[in-house]
Amino acid sequence: MVQQESLLEVIGKVDKFPYVPDSNYYSLIAHDEITQIGYITKSIAHHFAEELALKVDHEARTVTIDPGLDTLEKRESVFADMASRFRKIPEFDIAVNKGWRNELYTIYNPSQVPYLKVERAFSILMGVITYGIT
Repeated sequence: MVQQESLLEVIGKVDKFPYVPDSNYYSLIAHDEITQIGYITKSIAHHFAEELALKVDHEARTVTIDPGLDTLEKRESVFADMASRFRKIPEFDIAVNKGWRNELYTIYNPSQVPYLKVERAFSILMGVITYGIT
């Protein structure tokens, strides 16, 4: 008789994201300087280091949203501008520019509170969980 695996066991086999600290990923931290809302690759973290609204700490491998961005409206304004600029960077042409939909995607903090609405194509650079058809 074949023993069936639980759904959790199956997910464990297919989920290959490194949930332990990994030098290839940086944590995206909310403006409260505590809550993690995404995982960013090292190369994107280097691009984000040029943004005034983000503080990149290469030693701690974190990218923290400016504490002054303490309202949904402030964050949306800054990230809309950032997304528009990143859309024009050749390195992100396929991921951001060609995927641009003029569709705002809601990022939640921690799970049910809207934290930021950003262009769906740009949200992939932020390393947040997205749902829906691509």
